[in-house]
Order: sequence, then C-alpha cells, then structure tokens
Amino acid sequence: MSIKYLLFVVICLGIARHAYAVDLTLKPGETSNAAIDATIKKIRDNCILAQDYFFLKRLSVAQMNSIAATTGGIWRVTSAQLTTVRNACNGILKTKCNEVKTEFNVDVSTLTISDLQKPLYSGLAMSLFILNSVSPVPLQKAKQAQSWKTHINSNGDTTEFVTWSNELEQLNDCAGAQMDLLFLIDSSGSVGKDNFIKTLEFLNNIVSNLDIGEEETRVAVIRFSHFAIVSFNLGKYSTKTAVTSAINAIYYDGGLTHTDLALDLARTDIFATTTRKSIAAKVLVLVTDGQSRSEAKTVAAAKKLKDMGVTIFTIGVVNPRKSELMASASEPNCTHFIDLKSYDDIDFIVKEIKTETCKAVLNAENGVDHSNNPIPKADTTKEQVVDVTKTIQSNSGTMITVSVQCGEVTVYGAYNNNQPSLASYDYMITATDTNPGKLYIVKPTYPSTFHLTIISRRRIDPRISTCHNPQYNVSFEATDASIKVKYAQNNKEVLCSSDDLKDILEKSKSIQPVNFRISFVLGYELAEIKKCR
Repeated sequence: MSIKYLLFVVICLGIARHAYAVDLTLKPGETSNAAIDATIKKIRDNCILAQDYFFLKRLSVAQMNSIAATTGGIWRVTSAQLTTVRNACNGILKTKCNEVKTEFNVDVSTLTISDLQKPLYSGLAMSLFILNSVSPVPLQKAKQAQSWKTHINSNGDTTEFVTWSNELEQLNDCAGAQMDLLFLIDSSGSVGKDNFIKTLEFLNNIVSNLDIGEEETRVAVIRFSHFAIVSFNLGKYSTKTAVTSAINAIYYDGGLTHTDLALDLARTDIFATTTRKSIAAKVLVLVTDGQSRSEAKTVAAAKKLKDMGVTIFTIGVVNPRKSELMASASEPNCTHFIDLKSYDDIDFIVKEIKTETCKAVLNAENGVDHSNNPIPKADTTKEQVVDVTKTIQSNSGTMITVSVQCGEVTVYGAYNNNQPSLASYDYMITATDTNPGKLYIVKPTYPSTFHLTIISRRRIDPRISTCHNPQYNVSFEATDASIKVKYAQNNKEVLCSSDDLKDILEKSKSIQPVNFRISFVLGYELAEIKKCR
C-alpha cells in the first residue's frame, strides 16, 4: 500500500516553496513576448541559429503582423516551408537537425504543421528554414527585410518590416543595468586610423543606450597594439556625455597586436578592485581585426578573466584568427563571438551586443548579500541575471530573501535554465515594500549553480511620498528548514525536517533524486512510511 505525502506548511517564517516548472515555449498557441524571447534564447544558446543579428525576433513581429494566425505558430511557418525543412534534414541540414534532436528531443522529420503551435517548434522550424534558404543572415535591417520578402513571405512589405524593427529597438532592455563594461579595442597598424574611428563610433552607439552611473553601468576602455594602455578606468566618468567625450578623445597608435597584454591589464587593473556599493556583472568586449602575436597567451589570459567571473564577447573584423577568438569568448562561444567582414558592418551589431551585454551574468556566492541594487527611477523595467554559486553549503538548501524600497520585484529561478523568465522557470517569488519575498531553494543531489532573473520596477503610487532612491536587496543564506507533512491517508500531521523528506524521497522508487527540488510542492505516491525517518 502506498501513501501520498503532500506539502502542508513550511515552518520557517511563513516561507513559500515555489516549483512551477513553467515553460511557455512548449505551450500550444502561446504568442507572448516572453515566450518569443525564451524561444529565441533556447535556439541561440544551443547554437542552432546563433548569429541571426536579431532577425528571428524581427521576423516574429513581421510574420504575426502581416499574416493571420495559422497552424504555423508564431513564425507562421507554411506547409511548404516545413516540407523544405524536413527534406533538408536528410541532406544539407542533416547535422543541424541531429543537433536539434539531441538538444531538444525534437525529431524534425516527423513534425507536423499543427506541432508548430508550440513556440519552440515554430521557432526551430523557421530557424532551419532560414539556414537552408537565407543563410548567411544579412546584418542590415533593410537587407533582412528584403530576405524576408524574397524567401519567407512574398506578400511582405519591406518598409513595414523596417518600421516594426525600429519600434522594437525603442524598447530599453538595458534600463538600470548593473554592469562594469570594458572595451578592449585594437589600435594596431593593420586596423588603420579610419577603421579605428569606426570602432570608437561603435562604442559610442552602445554607450548611448546604457544608463551610466556609479551604481548602474560604468565604462572603461583599454586600447592595445604592441603595448596596452588604459584610456580611462571604471567610474572615472559618471555621465553619458562624459563617457562619450572620453571615447572620442582616444587616439590611434599603430604597431603590433598584443591582445594578451590587454587582457592581462584588464584582469590586474580594471577588474582587480571595485568601489561599488552594489555588485555588478563584469563584461569585456574585445574588438580586433587580426591575429594576436601569441594565440596561446591570448587564450590563457582570457581564461583567467573568465575564471574570475568576467563575461567575454569577441568581435573579429576582416581577417581574425577565429580559433583564438572563439576560445577566448565565453560559453556558448557561438553567441559570444561575432565574425564581421568589414568595419563598415560593425555598427549593425550594436543592438545585438547591447542586448547581450546587459544580460550578462552577475555571480553571487551563497552567503554574500546582493545589496543596494538601484531600480530605474523612470517608468521602465530592469532585468538582472544572477548566478548563485555554492548553493550546497547546507545540508538541505539556500534561503533567498528579497527586500524592496519603493518598488516591485519579481524573481524567477531555475537550476537547468541559465536565464529563467516569465516564460520558463521553476521557482518564482514577488516582493514589494511591505511584503519581502522569501524563497527556500532545496539543495540538489549534485553540485549545481542556481540561476536567477530579477525583474524590478519603480512603484508608482500617488498615495505615498516621492521616493528618491528606489532599490532592492537580495540575501543568500545556507540554511535548513523544517516542514510539516500531512498524511493524505488519515489526515495526520507530522513534523519532518527537510533531511527527513529527502530520505523519504530518495527511498521512493517513483521519485528520481534529481527531481527532489520540486518535490515539496507536488504530491507523489511514495513507499509506505509511517514516520519521518
């Protein structure tokens, strides 16, 4: 005889245990922006269509705006396009289709048009169609619009495509980003002064879309050739105008390409210390046109930076050594390395670099508070991605507490999703000024990093006085919790510790230990046990 256990109450301070395991990318008929963004992220992060230059996002809007809802899903994939993809899976796209099957357990050869009601399936089908028919994806919006009309939607209006794309880019997805952003720019002889100026314009275009400030985004620049020198350090300039002026004042050197010296200087100078009150994501964007004097030294120097939590994007222009820049970039390197044919193209990747850098991961250790995090004072939403390491210090798990001043905060969490969101998460809590959020994360049965996405927004309430310093704090504490369990059989309540429950669950043949983190909320049929142990 089996007994069903059901979580009844968590004793510690009324803490809620959330384990929703939500994934809107697999929900038929879902068309929300959250589902679209989560779908694109899955496709990019698994290197199916890594360098799409924002095309897949623009395409989702254009297709939904110009074609009535059909069984082709968000990307309005037609039966003919799906047939083309299935046929290509036996030929030119065989390797890529095998990757889709491995990463997503989706056999493209058996997909039906009705399957594409799921956002992920629609996105995968369109991505494969693009690889078969449009590749390489153009960088410019106007050329993407023409490719859309030529290969995907012959009735499409290219002018409207560009208009919709411009509207997308009006959204400030970098509002209040807490980031220390370092540009490493190649000033060697092969670049030339004209191309060096184009690099500076690229930097300014990225900065123009950021919130510059001591507790928001700080910018630094290192230029390198046969030597490396700090043009200006983090925090030296605290306004957008000042940063732009400083970038324009950087001069061209000429000489050899010692990329490793610049990376070492970044580690020992720029990222060595911080004067911030709050912690921030560390991001490095490397722009180079050629091959460094030593690939081995460059890759080794980049590894040291990545080991200290720096996210590295590499941009190779004209004739880079791809192996070097891919090895130097953060994982997945298919999304952190961009290969450009000309410096004339560099301005077309501003949107992609800006969006990706703003979502770079902030690393926080268990037990180290994430404090004084500014919330945008304007009516905008801020997104911060945090990886909590060392979540296995306690016997059972980690307590995450969120407190807010003049704002509203929603936190999404997951172990197996490196950027949880409204569309895809396992845990979720909300917090306001008067109601702090508390989340108890159960220790996994294997060492793991817990991923958080923190969405914050200023609280606009005419009934309260104006708040000049909206912010939130997040604390991480390794802790154990006691849990009340109710026997469904006879309605008897028994107090069990989390270790007791873990012992019960791991003895149960119906529960895999890896799923222990979600077992507190859902009822399961367990082996007959009359007491906690």
